[in-house]
Amino acid sequence: MKLESSLLLTLVAACTGGSTPVIPSNCSPFVPANAEHTTAMAVSALAGDYQLIQVPTQPRGAKTIEGKLHLQPRDTGTNPSKPSPTVLIGWFEPVGGDSAWRAIVGSRDPKRPGAILRAQQLRIGMNMPLDGYGYGLRITAVDSTGFWGWWVVEPGLSVPVSLHGERVPPEGAGYFCALRIASEP
Repeated sequence: MKLESSLLLTLVAACTGGSTPVIPSNCSPFVPANAEHTTAMAVSALAGDYQLIQVPTQPRGAKTIEGKLHLQPRDTGTNPSKPSPTVLIGWFEPVGGDSAWRAIVGSRDPKRPGAILRAQQLRIGMNMPLDGYGYGLRITAVDSTGFWGWWVVEPGLSVPVSLHGERVPPEGAGYFCALRIASEP
């Protein structure tokens, strides 16, 4: 495990130009030893409230994104007493950001939720990748305290270009952790 950890830090440092990346103290690129593959836990078991931390590894100098994520079973519409066990919906309350983005990701409308989780893929933002901007979070490990994985900005069909018409590199990618928030008694 130590060899894998040092190898990953070496790769991260190499990708960031040799400098050691700043890692938030409560979210590292390493998962707890007791974490399991995502198939070990039913999607429905991930319902709840989380502190979501997205740590960028590209582009250099990007800011960490933090906030509260809420996930709940989606009502299938056909039988309100039987919510979908394979899909969770919810919203994200980021710390900071512009008000238009906070409105999109904070949407509690079940038809256009701010967050949707299917299998191992969590989407935050516009709920269809082709509709527009959002974050795609790929869950790679889970346990009773939360879930971890990798994220990437998904700009939808748009292709970012500079003022001179040149393509702009991807907007961002990195790793994340979603740490379960203890419910109030």
